[in-house]
Amino acid sequence: MSMKFCRTAALFSRRTFAWQKSLSICKLRYLMLFGFLAGIFISSVSASQRSNNDTLYFLGNKNIAPVVYLEGSKPSGVAVDIVRALAKHIQKPIKIKAMDWQEAQRLVAQGEADALIQINQTEERKKIYDFSDPLLESQFSIFVLTDRVGITGISSLRGLRIGVEAGGLPRQLLEKNPHIPLTIIPNFLDGFNLLNEGKLDAVVVDYRVGSYIIAENKIRNIKVTGEPIAYSYSSFAVKKGNTEMLNAINNAMHLIKDNGTYQKIIGKWQPKEVVFHTREQITQMVYKIAIPSLLFLILIAGVWMITLKKELIKRKAAEDKLRKQYSTLSGIINSVNAIVFSVDKQYRYTSFNNRHADIMKMIYGVDIKHGHSLFEYMTVNEDMEKSKRNLDLALSGKQIVEEAYSGEELRTRHYFQVSHSPIKTENEEILGVAVLAQDITERRQAEEEIRQLNIELEKRVADRTAQLEKMNKELETFAYSVSHDLRAPLRSIDGFSQVLLEDYYEKLDEQGKNYLQRVRSAAQRMAQLIDDMLNLSRVSRVDMRLQEINLSQISREIAAHLHEIQPERTVEFVIQEEIKARGDDHLMRIVLENLIGNAWKFTSKHQTAHIEIGLQYQNNVQVFYVRDDGAGFCMDYAQKLFGAFQRLHASNEFSGTGIGLATVQRIIHRHNGEVWAKAEVEKGATFYFTINKG
Repeated sequence: MSMKFCRTAALFSRRTFAWQKSLSICKLRYLMLFGFLAGIFISSVSASQRSNNDTLYFLGNKNIAPVVYLEGSKPSGVAVDIVRALAKHIQKPIKIKAMDWQEAQRLVAQGEADALIQINQTEERKKIYDFSDPLLESQFSIFVLTDRVGITGISSLRGLRIGVEAGGLPRQLLEKNPHIPLTIIPNFLDGFNLLNEGKLDAVVVDYRVGSYIIAENKIRNIKVTGEPIAYSYSSFAVKKGNTEMLNAINNAMHLIKDNGTYQKIIGKWQPKEVVFHTREQITQMVYKIAIPSLLFLILIAGVWMITLKKELIKRKAAEDKLRKQYSTLSGIINSVNAIVFSVDKQYRYTSFNNRHADIMKMIYGVDIKHGHSLFEYMTVNEDMEKSKRNLDLALSGKQIVEEAYSGEELRTRHYFQVSHSPIKTENEEILGVAVLAQDITERRQAEEEIRQLNIELEKRVADRTAQLEKMNKELETFAYSVSHDLRAPLRSIDGFSQVLLEDYYEKLDEQGKNYLQRVRSAAQRMAQLIDDMLNLSRVSRVDMRLQEINLSQISREIAAHLHEIQPERTVEFVIQEEIKARGDDHLMRIVLENLIGNAWKFTSKHQTAHIEIGLQYQNNVQVFYVRDDGAGFCMDYAQKLFGAFQRLHASNEFSGTGIGLATVQRIIHRHNGEVWAKAEVEKGATFYFTINKG
């Protein structure tokens, strides 16, 4: 029996129990029999209704563990568990599939599946899908090798090789910056392997996903650095307009959040924290051990001096040993090409290397000494405030890594990559702070020079672009003027030739008549070329009015007109329904008239023809196309297609002036799009175009 029958039977039993005191045993038996039969009827109706319902398909990306992924052949992950919890509150059965992400998005966009599991919202996706209430929070973080420093956010990624997933939000954010070269990785495990091999400088991925992959695959030498480049809430997505499915998902989400199921699932899949030691951390651990040991030996030496005065030989030996250890430590910190020093809780120097002493001399003009406070030597208030803030944070137990500067601006200012680490005993008592810094002044100066060069280059490009635009406008004006002025004499040539043929027809021999006919034909062809040039010029100058247009409807009107003017031809048009775009209605009609007209013309040598107008998606971009099975062309000459007056067929074979495709290209470029073609001789051609791209 179904669960619904069980609930009905239970409800009936409770009510029956309440009535037992007032009913006779006989009546009670008849009533129970009636309830049993009613329950069977309700159960059968429920089963019948459920069998008639269609299964809902929820699709997810198979490569984003632990959110959605394949465990063997079975979907798994936090989002999958949430879907299974939702299924208990949605009336229809749900089937979950983890698959190729591009294919999953296509299936839902075309209505062949019901919902996408865990997808981030973008303006482009909002045109295709409706999104549910928030599902999961994503923190898109930067993963680097543990010994990598200096990466704190998006601005520090300039010039580095960054690995991102093909269809994710990090790619859409980072590709807006032309100075950040991106590498598309097939999956994040391969991305982390490329990072370890030195083929990438960083990988940007949701922290939940990245930490899980690192932990599960026992990948070492990788850490998260800086702040996340973006925070985002992912959602379920359904096909645009599928309000019923969206409401069902949101209602079920509210139910599992209210009853605590959602929070239990999130708790089960908490990100796995993975921490590996960097070389700097290892060095700092050495300091944490060496400096307390040194202080402990000093304390022992002091006790010996007070209580064991008679044991001078032992004391001297201990002092010699202490000097050797201190000399060894000094030699180590003086040998590194970095600034190293330590202070106690009162900010007094306990050690420093020669590099730090030289920098303090250069910036503040002082000679530092052990036992004196660091702040005795600083003469710039801003430097003192920043240094005290970081030292206090380290004395509270935190490790601070940042870029900073010291000294007066335009004179002695230097830039550093600085690490502040607390010095602790084995009992976690904080004794002071160890500071390790690298002078990055030259690097910052080089970056500033590059930035200034980029600004200058961008200005030059802008100036050159403005010059080219001015020249293009002048050329268009010239072409328009010349074309307009040529039409009058051509009309005269054609008109007088017609008069000669009509008035002197009997006086002309056949050769003369032929010459005049050829003159008229040439004049008319020249007039057509001039008209096409004027149309091309107008396309570049007309103001655009952007609105939503139905390309399917325009295509049907053009096809109907072509059938009217040549009803004897057998041509099948296949036009995809509801192809919509945002553009100028008049100009896009010209584009379709040229492309469909070309398909009609170049299929004219065939007894039957097939012309298709449709829309497809490539990397989430709308690509419109017009395809025919006509004469086609050789792709070796495809670069000539969109040039004015360029033709790939003889005029006696197919008529035309060679202006149509040039007009198409100019209109598409004005719509911030691209146009291209693919073809094969006698197997047809397909012309593709995009609009409003990027």
